[in-house]
Amino acid sequence: MLKHRFVFSTLLTALVAVVSVFSAASALADSAVWKVSKGSDYFYLGGSAHLLPASDFPLPAPYQRAFADSDVLVLETELPKTPQAQQEFISMLQYSDGRTLQQVLSADVYRQLADYLTANGANLNDLQRFTPGFILMLATQIESQKIGIAGEGVDAYFQQQAENAEKPIWFLEALSYQAQVLAELGQGDEDDFVVRMLAEVPEAGQVLQDTIAAWRSGDLATIQRVVNEPMLEDDPASYQALFTQRNDNWMRKLLGYFRNAQREFVLVGAGHLAGDDGLIAQLKAQGFVVQQLP
Repeated sequence: MLKHRFVFSTLLTALVAVVSVFSAASALADSAVWKVSKGSDYFYLGGSAHLLPASDFPLPAPYQRAFADSDVLVLETELPKTPQAQQEFISMLQYSDGRTLQQVLSADVYRQLADYLTANGANLNDLQRFTPGFILMLATQIESQKIGIAGEGVDAYFQQQAENAEKPIWFLEALSYQAQVLAELGQGDEDDFVVRMLAEVPEAGQVLQDTIAAWRSGDLATIQRVVNEPMLEDDPASYQALFTQRNDNWMRKLLGYFRNAQREFVLVGAGHLAGDDGLIAQLKAQGFVVQQLP
C-alpha cells in the first residue's frame, strides 16, 4: 500500500499535521535541526510539526538553542491566527466558479466520500463548495484526532515566542500561495484523488506514526521513503508543485540570508529537507557546511 500513501503525504508536506512521540531511541538520536554555515556566518534550519500535544513541550533542546541564537524567525507562511484570517484561508479552498463536489465526483465516489464523512460526524452536503484539497485537510484532521494529535505546533509555538520577545518574523511564501497549492490538488482527476484518499484511511495512523518517529530523530531517509517517494511515484505533478518548485523558491531566499547582518532560524515541513531536491541536499551542493544538531 506504500504507493497509495501520497495523498496523506501531500498534506503532511503542506501542513505537517504530525505529533512527536518520545522514545528511548529517539531521545539519543540527532534532532531535526541543522546549522548551515559559510565561514563565520550561519543560520539554523529545522523541521516543523504543526500539531503537537501539550505533553511534547518543552521542545527538544536544539530547537530552543537555535531560537535563542537567532535574530529572526522564518516560517513557511503566516499562520492564520484570527477567526477572520482563518475564514479567509478556508474560503480560498472553495471552488470559485460555482462548481460543487457532487458535480466533479462520480455518483459512486461521491457516495463513498459521504459515507466516510457521515461515519465521522461530518455532512458532505455542508461541504459542497469545497475542493478535494479541503476534504483532504478535513480527513487528515479526523484521522489525526483518532490517534491523539491536537494542540499547538512547533511553528505556532515559536511564532508566539518571537512575538513575546519582539523578534522579527519573516515568511518564505504568502498564505494565499499555499492555499492555492492545496486547492489545486486533484484538479482534473478528482475521482482518483478521493478514491486514493479513502483507500489510505485504514493505515493513516501508521503513516503518521512513521513520519512522527522520523521527524523526531531527523531521519531524512525515512521521511523520504514514507512522505516523498510515494507522491513522486504516483503523482509527479503534485510532487513538483509541493516539493520541487517550493524548495527552489525557498532556496533563493535562504541564499540571501548569507548577505545580511541577521542570524535566522528557519522552520519548514520535514519533507522539504529530504531527498536529492530537498533543502539539505541543495545547500550541501552549493558548498555550505550543513551540520545536524544532536
